[in-house]
Amino acid sequence: MAVSIAQDLNLTDAQLGVLYGAAFSVCYAVMGLPLGWALDRYSRRLIIWGGVVFWSFATMVCGLSYNFAMLFTARAAVGAGEAVLIPGSQSVLADTFPPGRLALPMSVFAVGAKIGGGVSFILGGLLAMLFPVSDVFSVPLLGHLKGWQLIFIVAGLPGLIISLAVFAIAEPVRQHVPARRAGGATYGDYFRFMADNARFYIPHHIGIVGIMIIVNAINAWTPAYFVRVYDWKMDQVGFWLGLALAIGPVVGIPFHGAISDKLFQGGRRDGHLHYLKYMLCLAAVPSALVYLVPSPWVSLALVCVSQAIIAAYIGILPTSLQLMVPGDLRGKGASIAMLIGGVGGMAVGPSLIPFLTAHLFHDQTKIGLSLALCAVALFPFNAWLLSQAQKPMVTKLGTATVS
Repeated sequence: MAVSIAQDLNLTDAQLGVLYGAAFSVCYAVMGLPLGWALDRYSRRLIIWGGVVFWSFATMVCGLSYNFAMLFTARAAVGAGEAVLIPGSQSVLADTFPPGRLALPMSVFAVGAKIGGGVSFILGGLLAMLFPVSDVFSVPLLGHLKGWQLIFIVAGLPGLIISLAVFAIAEPVRQHVPARRAGGATYGDYFRFMADNARFYIPHHIGIVGIMIIVNAINAWTPAYFVRVYDWKMDQVGFWLGLALAIGPVVGIPFHGAISDKLFQGGRRDGHLHYLKYMLCLAAVPSALVYLVPSPWVSLALVCVSQAIIAAYIGILPTSLQLMVPGDLRGKGASIAMLIGGVGGMAVGPSLIPFLTAHLFHDQTKIGLSLALCAVALFPFNAWLLSQAQKPMVTKLGTATVS
């Protein structure tokens, strides 16, 4: 819906980049810190429920926006609510499954997120057909709304009910909590832990930033690529691209989790990062070719292939982190990783592509070249970074219990 939103609110590509990235990611990253502390101390189920309700309501408020400032604020509120899910889910899963079987459930959880991401494009396309984004609709109590505004409201409503599903799972017992911190860990405890394991954390977390830059750049601007280069309509892009974005990860993610678990069970304590670095190098080729082939259908097929490979990071990166931290630091660890990924990755990635397109290629239709360049440069570089965290992981987990 970006084109219609930009026209109605007089937004530039740069402002759209901010809405895609910084408006969401800064609040998402910052709110993760207090939420990570709360998740390590209070009921994780209750906090996750509250976050889902809040971001669903904020999504609906996006539909009531009539200028950049209002949409920016509502988008930031969505980020604040969504900040609960990653640290909350990682903490619950890490305390539910043993180390040697953690990557697969982390990956299965990630499949849900990728399905949702793909389905959002499909449903967005269908809703755009039902409520044409530029048409005006009369809504009781809300007055006259454009189609894109109504779509935001319809998209936010289900979350208010779906959020209750979190109470169908059990609250697990926190594992491996040091007796000296029985009263509760602080961020000071976590930062001291990070300092003691800096050789792992520095390359691991910089790698997170780099991966999030390219992943968010791809997610933000691939739809615009199909509109600008192939002149596809928004509903067409929504359906077909959403299908490709869903199928690839759904096929790939469980395999990535199972293989990395097998490597860990077989004695490779760095198995997760060892596997991921090869997947990142492999992903560079199809990710760049997406924007270099002459056919939109071949491009879609390559999106599917590239997303199946890239998706390895979704379950493996959090698993490698959670294997390194005690039970009372899990939420904080996930929140810090989310903070640097959000500020360094999600804020930069969507803005990087229009910057390169404007200043390097000087043509909006060359957006694909900017995306291809980033894929070729960043995926191998991030693979190298993660390889630097392998040895410290082996040292730390050399005596880990595997089952």
